[in-house]
Parts: sequence; structure tokens; C-alpha cells
Amino acid sequence: MGTPLPIDPQPSEPPVPVPVMEQGAPEPAPAHPADVPPASSSAYFCGDSSFFSLHWALQTIARENLTGTLRAFWSKDSVDLLARDGHVVLITSRDLNLYCEEAPVTLLNVDHARVQAAKARQTRDGCPLFLTLANEGLILREPGLQLVQHYGQKLFSQLWTDRVRFTFEQQDLPAWANELPSSAENIDQWALNSLRFVQYPELSKIPMPDTASIPAYTRDGYERLAPHARTIARYEGFDAHANAVSPIRSKLFGS
Repeated sequence: MGTPLPIDPQPSEPPVPVPVMEQGAPEPAPAHPADVPPASSSAYFCGDSSFFSLHWALQTIARENLTGTLRAFWSKDSVDLLARDGHVVLITSRDLNLYCEEAPVTLLNVDHARVQAAKARQTRDGCPLFLTLANEGLILREPGLQLVQHYGQKLFSQLWTDRVRFTFEQQDLPAWANELPSSAENIDQWALNSLRFVQYPELSKIPMPDTASIPAYTRDGYERLAPHARTIARYEGFDAHANAVSPIRSKLFGS
């Protein structure tokens, strides 16, 4: 495995989160033990969403064509994203209530004991119960894989709304994931699709510094976008990027 690349904090190109061996002193431990990633000599990179966004982590996986597991630690049980050659394969968790709180109607006609056995396996090795049931012929494979994708993205979407510590281990995928196809979407499109599961009450309530400015979800997002907005404003002939908002909004939204 090659030497991990250093971090480039500039927003123009997603930086690689801090390599494990180059990190400084760790921050004080968070209140919830699930937030703390275990030490691992096989970690390719790790970081904290307070400094490096999950999107940067995803783009690093895509840019380096990595295969392995991105493990996210937050206020609930850990979440695993499996990637192959820079593309997402699936997302899972060993916490069944977190992964699938209510069973879909697809499982109503499946023997209860077999469903419980599939759930027990997921708590042991992370294999999604829908994949286990599909492999055993208890549900149709295509709908089963669609459920794996749906519940995986829905689970990952919760990470956008919380502080997350993450680590990526470059390694072979578990045997049960070898036959699964990777997502055909590029990493940015996949991330955008996961955001559609975020519910309005879950969004951060950090106020925007200027409500007349270009929309951003957080203060950090606004500060990152501001230099680009100023550049575009100069190119379009506006003396300040705030003056460009009104005509642009009129063109896009008719208001």
C-alpha cells in the first residue's frame, strides 16, 4: 500500500484526511463511546467531520480507487460503508434497530424463524438481512438488493446531521459482499441521493450569516462558497456577489 497523501485544506480539491501516523494529539474523548474509533494499524486515513467532511472522505475513496471499509462512529452504533475500486457497494450496521427499525412488507410472508436468523447474522458480521434472505431464496433477489440499497442510503443519510469520526481500512471486502455489484453512480451523485432521506427536523439549525446570500446549510458551507461567489460576481460584472443574487434568483425561480 502506498504512503497516504498529505492533507490539502483548500476547497478547490477535496483533501485526503489526516493519515493515521501523522496525526497530532487526539481530542478529548466524546461523551458517547461509539464516537471513538478503535486504533488500527491498517487504517488508510481517519478524521473527524468537525474538520474533514464526510464528503471529503467519500471523494478520497473515489479519487484513490480504494477498496475497503469506511467506518463511521457517532452518537449511535457504528455504520460501515463498503467500497470497491472507489465505488460504494453497500452500507450496513450491526444494530438492527438502527438499520431497519420496522420490517418492510416484503418480509411478511417469510418464516419468522428465518428472518430472526438473518437478523442474528447481521448482528454478528454485518451482512444485511435482506441479502441473506435473498441468497437463501426466501425473497426475490432484485427486490432484496433494492432493499439493501434503500436502507443503506437511508442509514448513511443520518450521518450528515451529526458529528462523525471516521476511519477507512483498505482491505478485502467480506466474502458475502464479493458478488454484489458496485454502485454505477459516481460518488458525488451517490452522496446527493443519500441526502434525499434527510428529514427537515434533522437539519442543523445553525443560522446563516446572511439570509440574502447564496443558500448554504451551515456557516462553514457559506464561508467555503463565498470566495467562489465573489469570483462569479466579478466575472458577471457585479461589484459584489450579494448584488448578483437577485437577478440570478429571478432567472432560476421566477421571483
